[in-house]
Amino acid sequence: CITVDHEHNTVIVEERRLTVDLRPYVETRGIFAMDYAFDESAKNTNIYVSTLRSQLIHAIKNNERLACFVFGQTGSGK
Repeated sequence: CITVDHEHNTVIVEERRLTVDLRPYVETRGIFAMDYAFDESAKNTNIYVSTLRSQLIHAIKNNERLACFVFGQTGSGK
């Protein structure tokens, strides 16, 4: 299970498991801090405005180069 904590810009990876006596529990596999974190409900426009727009405008005005690395699941609209 992957959860995005928007307040702290973290991605939390958890695994649902069972104890020996079959009681369910959740084991946290990792908490990853990000500059920005978005879930599947985020719109491309909101992501662009939040992350890239101001840097892109600055680079264009100052004749600089800019690279943007985006990753995610295939078919997710990157």
